[in-house]
Amino acid sequence: MNSESLHNAGAVPISEKVLPPRPGRARPGWLDALARFFKDDTEERWGGRLIRISNDMMLVCDDSMRILHHNRAFLKGVGYQAGTFMGQSLIDFFPVVNRPEIQGTFEHLCAEKTSGARLDATFVTQRGSRVFDTRIVRSLNSNGRYFFYIVARDETERRNSEEELVKKSGNRFLDDLPVAAWRTDEKLRIIDSCGALWQTLDVSETGLLGLDLSDSRCSLTPQFLHQIDYCDTMAGQTLHTSIEWNGESFDATIDPVLDSEGNVIGTIGMVRHSKSATVEPGIEHLQITQAVRTVGDPTITHRVHIGPSMTACLDVDEYGEDPIALAN
Repeated sequence: MNSESLHNAGAVPISEKVLPPRPGRARPGWLDALARFFKDDTEERWGGRLIRISNDMMLVCDDSMRILHHNRAFLKGVGYQAGTFMGQSLIDFFPVVNRPEIQGTFEHLCAEKTSGARLDATFVTQRGSRVFDTRIVRSLNSNGRYFFYIVARDETERRNSEEELVKKSGNRFLDDLPVAAWRTDEKLRIIDSCGALWQTLDVSETGLLGLDLSDSRCSLTPQFLHQIDYCDTMAGQTLHTSIEWNGESFDATIDPVLDSEGNVIGTIGMVRHSKSATVEPGIEHLQITQAVRTVGDPTITHRVHIGPSMTACLDVDEYGEDPIALAN
């Protein structure tokens, strides 16, 4: 199995109406079972706690794809509030047409030296088929058998929104907003621009067309655009960063535009006034800029999207256990 098949496994129409398997009755003591599975190693015991509080769907499966453990996010992602899928086969959560590819991915990880894979996998949920950015990491237990850590994040709405943004780019719906937006092709040449902030920045929109953002020596390109490192975006990742222009601070977001095979075919950038500028003087604040880098072939790397922050207060869950207390 080649890398292309790994990344395209599970690509089916989102409209497919197939219900997922039903969970069994919830069983107490799952945390103790997970601790026994991870043995007594301190770092490995942290794995159980991180699985529990993560907003992403997280699972541990054996080499036959039998679910050993999963977090509450997986239960909710599939569409249930209570119960467990422990002991069931993970393959049942994929559309029948995609199961050979998914099965082949796990067999490939067991047979080859590859320690992990990343793919767009379609999961069957109560809301229909949903596309998840799925990471699989292979590991070896004390008995010499493989098992897998799996993390999956629902990308359905975000990708649909991006497709709509590209479709509506010709409608000039950003022209009246206080932003400066632009679109490039796969070679970082600007092919479109819009937004009222260009006038504030004293930049001619028509003069931007055709400029190559990869050429830092081009004097025609506004200098603040040269402050942006496009390497992450061209590797398929969303970049959030800050830039300075004429003594003011601005927030910039650069998104890659991907085709159906995950290749970068362009970028969409947007600059707006920094949110920190609205903070009253004298109030201390912290601004965190995230830039994620991935080592590997950029043509087979999907973007990394930073999800919502973990809630600051977690209630006692359906098992009657306080996850914060368990983590201490």
